Amino acid sequence: MRSINFSINTNGKLFADTFGDVRPMYAIEFKVNEELDATYNEKYRLGIVKPLSIIRFPFMGMKDYLSLLDTGKPVNYYVKILKSIYDIEDSTVMARVVYGYVMRDIETQTDLMNAWWAKRRESQKQYA
Repeated sequence: MRSINFSINTNGKLFADTFGDVRPMYAIEFKVNEELDATYNEKYRLGIVKPLSIIRFPFMGMKDYLSLLDTGKPVNYYVKILKSIYDIEDSTVMARVVYGYVMRDIETQTDLMNAWWAKRRESQKQYA
């Protein structure tokens, strides 16, 4: 089984049943419905995911809505992240991939989610 690593989880997307990711087409070696062993930061095993949809678009065509869905931040933030991870030029063809979990490592995800929420408690106002 092939593996896939996710380097960012700023908006908690990796805890949803389905979630999206943007990466260059050249970095995609899998097909829709192929099972992949998913990790976060190359050390936390998340479980098994399947790509459900792969949509191509030009790098320069990326809009705020994709960035907001994936990171919770505007597109200029996401562009910096993607360029730090991949060799990307303005002409690079990107892909929006939507994944769905087939199986989860619940214990690991619970620990990661608790750490994610702890950061939110410190940085965001809470509704009483």
